[in-house]
Formats: sequence, structure tokens, C-alpha cells
Amino acid sequence: MKVVPLTILMFTNAFVFQGCGGNSEPSGSDPSEGNSTSASISTPAPFPMGTILSEVEDSGVKVTFFLAKGENGKHWLQATFSPLEIGYHVYSKDLPADGIDGIGRPTLLELSESAAISDVGELTADKKIHNLASPLNADGFPVYPDGPVTLSLPFTMKPDTNGTVDVIAKITYMACTKTSCNPPVEGKVVKLTLK
Repeated sequence: MKVVPLTILMFTNAFVFQGCGGNSEPSGSDPSEGNSTSASISTPAPFPMGTILSEVEDSGVKVTFFLAKGENGKHWLQATFSPLEIGYHVYSKDLPADGIDGIGRPTLLELSESAAISDVGELTADKKIHNLASPLNADGFPVYPDGPVTLSLPFTMKPDTNGTVDVIAKITYMACTKTSCNPPVEGKVVKLTLK
């Protein structure tokens, strides 16, 4: 009789490491509509992609950094998180830092303090999130649709800045399918040169 609970426990732990489970399409919507539902509305990127600054690959995701420029020193650092395989998604930027019950990681783009920049604003995404149904959490998990998502971070370049400026960006993410997850990337440091 004691073998049954142990077997169930082992099965449950194995399932946790497999992924967040459930359906990767927005619940209650037509899959052809893609991002028609949202638990939290994100603002689209304010400008088309700017100049490519850098690209990194880690844990099944390619992250491409762009710099878009506006007027009066206004800039947007943008990062496109592109899973390398079909069927993978990344989690909402608003997910808690340790996930929900330890599952998942938020998709984040951060800028370290620099003497050349100021007024770092709110991080936005170009895709809407939906709740991914899962037996591991009654409320599901907030994720972006399968495929790439672009995050944008506004900031101001100080007027007395001339030439190029080196800044440090940090990225966090975790790519999963319905049944498995890649290891999380947390606070990965990327040096970027802004012109």
C-alpha cells in the first residue's frame, strides 16, 4: 500500500520538470486569432525595429537587441526573444521572479545604471499574454503566444553624451512547450554599445 503514494509523488515530480502543461493556445479562443485574449494588456513597441546592436543565444532562445531612436534624446532598447524551435513560448514579463510555485521565469529586459542615460521607463511587450491551462496551477500560467516576442524599454540619452556609450543589459527568460522546459536564463549580462 505504501508504494502507491510514492509512485504518485514520483509521477507528480516528474511532471513538474516536464513543463507547465496545458494547451498553448489562448483558452476559449480560436487558434487562428493568435493573441486575441489578454490577462494583461501590453503596449506594442513604439517604433519599428531600430539598428541591431547584438545577438545572443542561450537555452533554446535567440535574443536580438535593437536600438530605436526618437526625438529629444528619447530611445528604446528593444530585445526580441525568439525560441529556436516551433512550439516554444516564453512567460509574461509580469510573472513573479521565481515563477508560480517555482515554475516558469518572467521574460525581462533591464538596463544597469549608467551616467549617460536617465528616465528609464516601463517595460512593454508587442504581444498580449494569455493564461496557459495547467494541472500544476488552477489559474494557469501567463505566457506569450508561441514564437518570438519583443520587449521595449524606453530611456533618455543625456544631451551631453557624445559618440558611443557602453551599457550593461540583463535578460531573464525561460522557454517551454506544453510538455517540457529548457533551463531558465536569469540575469544574463550583455554588454551593448549605443551610438
